[in-house]
Amino acid sequence: MLYDELLNVVIALPFDTPYEIYRESNISLFILRPSVVSKRYKHYDINKNFQIFMQEGNNKPFKPNHLRTLISLNLWVRNNPSIRKCLSLAFDEIFYGADPFAAIKNLSNYDCVNGLNSLGIIAHLTQCFYVEQDYSFASKSNFDPPSLYLHGWVRTFINSDTSLDNLLWRMCKNTPPTEGYTKLDNKLSRYYQDSPPELWYL
Repeated sequence: MLYDELLNVVIALPFDTPYEIYRESNISLFILRPSVVSKRYKHYDINKNFQIFMQEGNNKPFKPNHLRTLISLNLWVRNNPSIRKCLSLAFDEIFYGADPFAAIKNLSNYDCVNGLNSLGIIAHLTQCFYVEQDYSFASKSNFDPPSLYLHGWVRTFINSDTSLDNLLWRMCKNTPPTEGYTKLDNKLSRYYQDSPPELWYL
């Protein structure tokens, strides 16, 4: 579904009612708005808070995090160096609002033996994270839209030749992505452009 369609699903989602976003083989990706949150998240707006879950077969559902997306994309490029630009385009389209399945259609002939998940799973998961950051993020952000923080890292993990270890170290220290991957899309930047050129950061 399109970004706006997913956002509307999130806004209308009843409490404690799982909604499946995407299913592929034995893997299900679904969202849930909990009516009760732990003390750790007591500052969250309960009406805007929703959680993303993944379930593999009959295993217990778990909450995937951003690192699953970033590591997976980096592994996909390592296994298929020729897809770097096409993969960048696909995830830019998802960031700009496109349907994930439509965005990755030109990559359907590729595979990643060592990947954590298929591109279908990663694409839909990433879209969920974008909506989560834009709709639920409660703190002040240096990025507008807030999801640009994650998308800047998506671009980085696809295109940077820096070692995966160093990229993960920077990400896990909450270091923002470099301006070279975000400035033309960031409405808070003096370099912002309403319609930046395709793949402007490459």
